[in-house]
Amino acid sequence: MRTPIGQQGAGPIGGRKIRSWASDVLRLVAVLHPAGILLLDTESRITWASPRARALLDLGPEGIGRLPGAALHLLDAQGLPLTESQLPQARVTVAGQVIRGMRYATTRADGSLVLLRVTGAPRRSSSGLITRILLVLEDISREAVMESHLARTQQIQAAGILASGLVHDFNNELTVIKGSAELLRDTPANAPERAERLGTIAGAADRCASLAQRLLKYCRRQKPEVEALDVNQVVCNLAKPLARVLGGHIALTVTPAATESCIAADPVMLEGAILNLAINARDAMADGGRLKIETRTVCGGDDGAAGRTDAPDRPYVMLIVSDTGKGMDLPTQQRAFDPFFTTKAEGTGLGLAMVRNFVRETGGFVSVKSEPGKGTTFRICLPCLSALVAPAKVAVTVPA
Repeated sequence: MRTPIGQQGAGPIGGRKIRSWASDVLRLVAVLHPAGILLLDTESRITWASPRARALLDLGPEGIGRLPGAALHLLDAQGLPLTESQLPQARVTVAGQVIRGMRYATTRADGSLVLLRVTGAPRRSSSGLITRILLVLEDISREAVMESHLARTQQIQAAGILASGLVHDFNNELTVIKGSAELLRDTPANAPERAERLGTIAGAADRCASLAQRLLKYCRRQKPEVEALDVNQVVCNLAKPLARVLGGHIALTVTPAATESCIAADPVMLEGAILNLAINARDAMADGGRLKIETRTVCGGDDGAAGRTDAPDRPYVMLIVSDTGKGMDLPTQQRAFDPFFTTKAEGTGLGLAMVRNFVRETGGFVSVKSEPGKGTTFRICLPCLSALVAPAKVAVTVPA
């Protein structure tokens, strides 16, 4: 009678056989897996590479054992060179734990750029010291192209929502101009009210010109246009358009910080990120509720900075978007920013991915905190250009 596998390890020989069999199985899985797999030692030398990893990175057999990890020719997701500390094996070593979703790029011999999603994990000895680094490389080039197309579609949809609000405001200003012009027509030439009404028309015309510029920016933009922005002003300007998007069953409160908190960012992308968070909140509050948008200035390294204690010691503008909706469980929170992940019947799963990408491109970070039935809070931290003390801002409340 054959001994069950679970009992073969009773002796040292049986134990060695099981370990050898398990090692062979794992190596076979690594060879056949569609992702590339690398093993590196603590000096970043490649000790083993699966055939798929060799193909992705154009690695020859002569490099195994001698080629340092820095010679993998990895670039960042935008195709720019990396410092040694930005390499995946360095990040895993510093973190001392599994890191998922790292994005890199590499250039093949034919000049083509390959986008990679990298997962890294440390392997420890019995004493707890890191002895090896495991890297799993997934080619996401096609996925990235699809993500880019869908993200552009969603950006157009978001821009359309904001543009419709701008058109509504534009129409209101035209009403002011028309009414003032009719009053001016009936006002005697020497009447003191004439100058006041001319001033009203001029002010409304200036606001129309500003609205027209924002509309053109939405329609003509081809690439991000970074400029200095006061986040307080951005969120206050969005209050009325957001109220129309949310509907009458949701109360919106905007509470800007008491400082002029400036960042360097693309205004359309910032407004799109806020709009995406607001739309998600609206969908989570089908029966009504409250949405609060708040800004603060915080210092990197503090526990309050989006829950990140490893942020550089510098001022950040924190944008907080919180709702009283149905909330999310922990597994949903962990995947909330993944491209194409959605809990909606008709969602694209790109709204929060776009938010995360914008935040990363701006040099910041984002976090989410939620509980089922207790609402959701997103915290976005963006590097602050200045934090000059200004007169306290007044909260803007749009009742349901």
